[in-house]
Amino acid sequence: MKRLPCLAIVLLLAACSAPGPAPQSTSEAAESTPPPPGTPRLVVQVVVDQMRGDYVERFRPLLTGGLKQLVDESVWFTDAHHEHSETVTAAGHATVASGRFPANHGVIGNGWVSRETKKDVYCVEDPEHGRSPVTMLGDAFGDRLKDRYTEAKVFSFGGKDRSSILCGGHRSDGSYWYDRSVGQMTTSTYYASGRDGLPEWLDALHASKPLDRYFGTLWEPLRTLEEVAPFGIEPLDQGFRRRGFPYSLGGLGYEPDPSFYGSIYSTPFIDTFVVDVAKAAIENEELGADEVPDFLSIALSALDAVGHGYGPDSPEMLDTLLRVDRLLGELFDFLDQTVGLEHVVLTLTSDHGVGTVPELAASRGLGGGRFGPEQVQCMQRAGKKLSEKYSMDELIFETAYVDHAAAEEMGLEPGEVARDVAAEVSQCRGIASAIVAADLRERGAKTELERLLLNSWHDERSPDVLLVLESNWLATSTTASHGTPYRYDTHVPWMVWSKTATAAQPGERVATADVMPTLAALTDVDPGEVDGVDRSSFLAQ
Repeated sequence: MKRLPCLAIVLLLAACSAPGPAPQSTSEAAESTPPPPGTPRLVVQVVVDQMRGDYVERFRPLLTGGLKQLVDESVWFTDAHHEHSETVTAAGHATVASGRFPANHGVIGNGWVSRETKKDVYCVEDPEHGRSPVTMLGDAFGDRLKDRYTEAKVFSFGGKDRSSILCGGHRSDGSYWYDRSVGQMTTSTYYASGRDGLPEWLDALHASKPLDRYFGTLWEPLRTLEEVAPFGIEPLDQGFRRRGFPYSLGGLGYEPDPSFYGSIYSTPFIDTFVVDVAKAAIENEELGADEVPDFLSIALSALDAVGHGYGPDSPEMLDTLLRVDRLLGELFDFLDQTVGLEHVVLTLTSDHGVGTVPELAASRGLGGGRFGPEQVQCMQRAGKKLSEKYSMDELIFETAYVDHAAAEEMGLEPGEVARDVAAEVSQCRGIASAIVAADLRERGAKTELERLLLNSWHDERSPDVLLVLESNWLATSTTASHGTPYRYDTHVPWMVWSKTATAAQPGERVATADVMPTLAALTDVDPGEVDGVDRSSFLAQ
């Protein structure tokens, strides 16, 4: 799961685990100037993992909660895209958080390979603290907010560590994520709360064992199959081992155990838990309580887990989406009661989309396939041919990477080795093209695909050969996945809600990198060096 989705763009991400710069310190000079009148007291950012851009319009008649409120009242950018090719969780969240493309913020995927050690590097791993944002280069929105307002508070919560950590930025007051083994939120020693334990309010919430209310219950759908079938929803029948609603949680034990808490992660109930924790943070950390703007990031992960398991046309996916709709409605109500919606800006987007189940796509005449024995054989034969010419152990590693130092010692040109790799692996069915990164960088992007590839390519961390799969092809064993430069993976929703803004649906194409500079403009913050564009003018009264 960590490597194979990356093959959708790049067979494996590359190299160089050099950490990012140390977090910048807030100036010790004079206190920050007060915010201008009308500045929101609380910015809430919701990132719904694997929420395709067409979901909102496709299922609009079924929406009754917070998503409906966003559709009716927000500035909804209907053609928002991730402008990079490696459409995976870490790259997407880091782009939304920083306003920069992966080529600049450095989080090129969920993981990459160190050229120095030739070992995997997880996107938020930290040798000193376990987990932190040290690999993300430059600032996130929360960091710039703290530069502008010394008393601003920044918190982030998510089902995944990478989602919470990257959105929180380098100087988050607290970033927390779900621990599947115990059914609680956790953090690391990188954060203040990780040094002496979790904050008291979070310990108290854990003590109430909120997830235990689901023990002995089933996950059952909000809508019947007859109600959702007109929207293109199709259950995946597994023949003799048919699966479908209802779903049990955990195993046969008499009380909640790790299998029960682990199963929660693949249901909509994980999102409910994350939002409940975020609500507790709003109250106990007094977010939005004064004129200094605070920032709260909420990363919902259930749609991604369910989408991988059942696909974007499944009853399970739609039920999860409808529960997100309901959950956001409850969040709006809570914000109104605690902070006052007149003091809130809420933005919603996603880290990536998802492709149709390949077999389903093929049945619809859209092409598509899945890597299997044929592709394994092809790659192995490519390896045999390359080994006849090169010392594979020393020169080529993790399929798509060339050891430049070793090549030069052998009197070889690294680019020529990469071209040989590309020529061999491009023969395998399911691979649309193989592009040598150095050649692409030299000639520049000539096509939309090449532009997205360059936006994902970091000169120290990315591979020498970029492999692009055919549309609707997967190199993973999951039911459905993402990670490609195709529209179904790049297109995501982006909505910005403010009580004073007039609802609108700008039709122009915008980028997820625009989120950060837009939030910066709304809070009178200097975004710093970004790739995105400020779209706050669309929220003008």
